[in-house]
Amino acid sequence: MAVSRDASRAADIGRTLGGRYRLVAPLGTGASATVYLAEDVMLARKVAVKVLHPSLAADAAFLKRFRAEAQAAAALSHPHVVAVFDWGTDQALDGGPGTGEWAGAPYLVTEYLAGGSLRAMLDRGRLLTPSQALMVGLETCRGLEYAHAQGLVHRDIKPANLLFGDDGRLRIADFGLARAIAEAAWTEPAGVVLGTARYASPEQAKGQPVDGHTDVYSLALTLVESVTGSVPFAADTTVATLMGRIDKLLPVSAELGQLAPVLERAGRPDPAERLDAPELARALVQIARLMPRPGPLPLVRASTFDRVDESPTSLSPPTTLAAGDGPPPVGSPAQAPATPVEPEPIPPVTIDTASRWAGPAPAPAPEPEPEPAAATAAHPAAAPPALVPGDGTPRHRPRRLLAVLAVAILAGLGAVGFLLLRPTSPKSYAVANYVGRPLEQVSNAIGPNGWAVEREEIFDEAVEAGVVVRQNPTGGMLRRGERLVLWASKGPAPRGLPEVKNLPQAEAEAALTKAGLTPRVVGDAFDEAVPAGVVIGWSVAEHPEYAAGQEVTKGTEVQLVVSKGPQPRSRPTLKDLTWEQAQAKLTELGLVAVRQPDEFSDTVAATIVSRVEPPVGTQLNRGDPVNVWISLGPQLFDVPNLVGLTIEDAKAAIVNGGVFTPGSVTGPITGTVVAASPGAGEKQRRGTAIDLTLG
Repeated sequence: MAVSRDASRAADIGRTLGGRYRLVAPLGTGASATVYLAEDVMLARKVAVKVLHPSLAADAAFLKRFRAEAQAAAALSHPHVVAVFDWGTDQALDGGPGTGEWAGAPYLVTEYLAGGSLRAMLDRGRLLTPSQALMVGLETCRGLEYAHAQGLVHRDIKPANLLFGDDGRLRIADFGLARAIAEAAWTEPAGVVLGTARYASPEQAKGQPVDGHTDVYSLALTLVESVTGSVPFAADTTVATLMGRIDKLLPVSAELGQLAPVLERAGRPDPAERLDAPELARALVQIARLMPRPGPLPLVRASTFDRVDESPTSLSPPTTLAAGDGPPPVGSPAQAPATPVEPEPIPPVTIDTASRWAGPAPAPAPEPEPEPAAATAAHPAAAPPALVPGDGTPRHRPRRLLAVLAVAILAGLGAVGFLLLRPTSPKSYAVANYVGRPLEQVSNAIGPNGWAVEREEIFDEAVEAGVVVRQNPTGGMLRRGERLVLWASKGPAPRGLPEVKNLPQAEAEAALTKAGLTPRVVGDAFDEAVPAGVVIGWSVAEHPEYAAGQEVTKGTEVQLVVSKGPQPRSRPTLKDLTWEQAQAKLTELGLVAVRQPDEFSDTVAATIVSRVEPPVGTQLNRGDPVNVWISLGPQLFDVPNLVGLTIEDAKAAIVNGGVFTPGSVTGPITGTVVAASPGAGEKQRRGTAIDLTLG
């Protein structure tokens, strides 16, 4: 008895792949894989494990390609690419009762993202605004640009492969997996995964070689669907879907707003004319300034049990398998596509063609009344026809019916001719309030009214481009052919960039804000000529070549670099320098030498720097003072005359004033000083010893 897929998945819960990844709960399934929430028992962290269909394990070509692509994907390291941690082909699920249907299959281990996928949002009717779609597209482009630079093409960009973390940051999943499955005979035509035909490029449909432009085309289809709820060119069969987009321009609607022209260039059928990922990213950045700030994405947290890819046999959007997990997906019979949170659409005005052309229905021709018997006798031709034996039907009744029909037709033609030829007045329609609504949306709604619509464009500081800001008339009724003027906003008027260099930071920011621009300090730097807090440079993000006076859109970010003033300098050593040398050295560093009164020094020769404050190595600002003392050399004192003094008086004279010290004494102790060395009047340093000779 066959085990059901749900029962098989349930049997796998709790098992460990590769001795390391314990399956905790199923997150989603598709034609080629089931994704599980798992625990990496070695590192004690949550991971996602994608277990591929077991039939792929027997395909040697697939396993070889799978290993190569998994290694290449694991080498990718980018904020917008899902990190691949591990891969393998586990046999732990083989053999034995209760083994899941995916037993023995190849698996891929990636980071676990709890924010769900773009597919989950769309399946629950949570469409994106154009601004939100722009951010999704920009983050996807960043990831694609990185991967394409590494030589990797995704080949399977679709809502199910655009995943989000709890922080709302987008990551691209399944790099390399599409190519591996494509070479495992899961494709038709060559190179196109059946389940993703809805997002395949024209070159994939033709089975031609692909490059990064293929991913951009699929992204364009995905972004259109994220706003409108439907995938361009999607048909009832795979072949019809693929053939429908060959050599066809991508249809874009007014719902996409500023995104429309960019996605048209990203969705061109010829890859040579199509934007690549870096070009698409730049185009999205440029139009972002013209669009309102996006609100938070309507994330649908990853939960059991969702689909992870589209069915290979159906081109309709996948349905969520969890009971009670939200409304049916967009496009299902049970629910019409949801409407994104955008300005309320204008109800279409219909033409009442029936009332315009309908007239009174022609009355049926009356039956001729029977003639009197006498008349019948007088006119044998008018006598009632004889009955055909056996059927009871007058022989000539068909002629009578034809006559009645002819009269009716002539009457009807006369009525129609009367209606066509009679003078009519044009149909009138009510003029609604169109202010605040997108001009293209208004134009589509009132087009059938037949009004002579004049469009004017004016700058408006408060209304985004493409939105009606004024109309004439503002109400009443207009007949077909009458004039309606609609003024649409061109967005805020361009403004010239003010020159803010050499202005204090506060004044520069105030000048930019007054001009409707956005100042942002991006750095600071030392400057010998500009005081701290003054702007020393500025530039426009994305346009560093712009100069003062260049016109830019409102809100353009102007990046400022602010001076930190002159760079601090370290007080140098002035040892063994004269005053002139010390002064020159300090001046060269931007410091000010201040000479203090010269001083005697027993250790430093005269005219040489004897002392400096502050100490060597002190950090000083330009212009700070440095005090310098110059040595006078050692201080000298006169030796007093000691001849004739007793030994006691001589010693007292020597130490008087604390300048000299008594030295050696020779001769009779009772005698008087007859000589001293050094002698009286000689100049000696403080502390010199005076030797005495007594006689």
